[in-house]
Amino acid sequence: MNELPPWAQDALWRNDRYLVEFIEALNLCPFAKTCREGGKLHREFLPLEKAEVAPVVERIRAVEAMPAGSIEVALLVFPRLSIEAREFERFVSEVRREQQRDRREPVDFFAVAFHPDMKQDLGNADRAVGFLRRSPDPTIQLVSSAATDRARDAARDPKELSRVIAEAGLRAVLEAGPERLAELLAEIHRDRRD
Repeated sequence: MNELPPWAQDALWRNDRYLVEFIEALNLCPFAKTCREGGKLHREFLPLEKAEVAPVVERIRAVEAMPAGSIEVALLVFPRLSIEAREFERFVSEVRREQQRDRREPVDFFAVAFHPDMKQDLGNADRAVGFLRRSPDPTIQLVSSAATDRARDAARDPKELSRVIAEAGLRAVLEAGPERLAELLAEIHRDRRD
């Protein structure tokens, strides 16, 4: 792997901490740890300073072109992109629309927005998902449809997989202490590799 520039090294450092100390430590994602440890996590740190759909869709297509089964989760991280959370969610929606345009078959990866400023609303499991997606940098998570299918097959209630994951995430946050976790996330967001 080529040496990353300092801004990308910092982003990688923060992303590692977020994945291990928050997502994996609380078991918030059924894919996270096995995917990372099994070498099926792909991360790219993109230097974009403004929200541009075309280059992002190009990177998604490059991920889709990788050998089948080699990637379960890909993270497209935008450490240089200064954008509000809602605007980033709209941007990711545009990326999804472009990703799906002119396709006859389903997409290989589902795109989801993560952003450091997503709301900390723990009123119910659906609203709590934003808190769980408070990544250190704006990020598009791409989850392979094959990994999602496997998780659904293994679930007790496949039709309700997203709800079950959200409810488990909310329970984990409440048990660990939302204030403590908010402080941890704030620390991770500020962290720079020394």
